[in-house]
Amino acid sequence: MHCALVRADAVLPSAISSSRQVFMQLATVYKEINAPLDSIKVSTKAIESNDPGDTTYTNLENQLTSITTQRDALATQIIAMLQGAEFNNQSIDATQAQQLIDQGNALLQQVSSLAASV
Repeated sequence: MHCALVRADAVLPSAISSSRQVFMQLATVYKEINAPLDSIKVSTKAIESNDPGDTTYTNLENQLTSITTQRDALATQIIAMLQGAEFNNQSIDATQAQQLIDQGNALLQQVSSLAASV
C-alpha cells in the first residue's frame, strides 16, 4: 500500500508560499470586514429608534452607508491582491498589504465603536 502525503506548501503558488503570513492576514481582514456583526447591531438600533423626524435612524444609517462605501473600496483592493497572488502568481507587496490590513483594522474599530455607542 502506498501512502502519498502532499505538503500544502508544495501546491501553493510561489507568490503565496513566499508571503504566506501576510496573505493569511489579508484574507482574515477581508473576511472580518465583510462580516456584518456590529453593523447589524447599529442598524437594528436605528430601526428601533422613535426620535421625531427619525434623526437617530437617519444619522446611524448615514454612518453605516459611509462605512459600507469604505468597506467596499477596501475589499476590492484586498481581493485583487489575494486573487492576484493565488491565481496569477503575483507577488504581494508587503508594505501595501500592511496598509490594507491597517485600514481594515481601523474600519473594524470604527464599526465596533459605533456599535458600542448605540
